Amino acid sequence: MKKFYYAIVCLSLMIAGTSMMTSCDDDTMDSIDLSGEWEGDMGMFIDYGGYRFNAHNTWISFHPDYEWATHGWGEEVDYFTSDAPYYCQNLRFNWEIKNQVLYLTYKHNHNLDIAIYDYHFGHKRTTLDFTINNKYQCHLNKLVDYQDNWYWWDHDRNIMENQNEYYHYMTWADYNLAKSRDGKVEKSVEIKPENISMGRDFSKFEQVNP
Repeated sequence: MKKFYYAIVCLSLMIAGTSMMTSCDDDTMDSIDLSGEWEGDMGMFIDYGGYRFNAHNTWISFHPDYEWATHGWGEEVDYFTSDAPYYCQNLRFNWEIKNQVLYLTYKHNHNLDIAIYDYHFGHKRTTLDFTINNKYQCHLNKLVDYQDNWYWWDHDRNIMENQNEYYHYMTWADYNLAKSRDGKVEKSVEIKPENISMGRDFSKFEQVNP
């Protein structure tokens, strides 16, 4: 009986170990697919001067801490329409994939944190679909794949290591001035003003489980 019990325990441990290894492998493969630059809508808005302004587009990047890492840091740039006081805002965050759940953590504003449980990569790793709160459907398109272009990964990593601030904004005046001078527009030029609050509103997205 003891030998039988021992065999059952060993078998259970082997199955559990295999499951854990599979989960780790999946996390690694998903992090490889995630690494890069994406474009879409992350539901961001800012409240300023008693008004709410919704971002119409978001550029977001995921940088692994090292090659094939399942965690790293990222940058999010939200772009607003001309009625907003700012052209864009620039945010920093940390990310991790654990047991096939993608976590985005914003160090200086945890109200922006997101846990994504049902993401899906499609069309040769160039699209990312996921739902928020098992309700709102979101979609991102990949612009740059860091696994295929490690120059950009190293370049942006050096920038991140030399930059301590987590919030930056660009006014429309700064944007228009930069465009009129040389056509080059930086993603951010100033630190976050104190009288701005921000958040996410996914109610405008398609509901998958109404």
